[in-house]
Amino acid sequence: MATSNLPSTTRASELDVRNDVAVLKADADRWTGVDDSAGEGITREDIGRYLRFLAEIKFMPLPTGRRRVLPPISAEIAQAQAQWGVGGHGGAA
Repeated sequence: MATSNLPSTTRASELDVRNDVAVLKADADRWTGVDDSAGEGITREDIGRYLRFLAEIKFMPLPTGRRRVLPPISAEIAQAQAQWGVGGHGGAA
């Protein structure tokens, strides 16, 4: 049982990411040609695709108003979710 405010009292040590950086640089040199070692994380387009997926499977409505257009996703992805429950919470329906 938590009896204190965990977010304000919990401390995490700094992570040593030297090995991660080395692996990502080697991946860029040998395989992909894309250097992701700077740790950019996910992009706005990635988030947009995820939101599009959630809207396509009717988990949430499409955004309304004057905003950025959500990027397209493959129709097969949404169809697989709708038909088979693939990728849904708890696996297959």
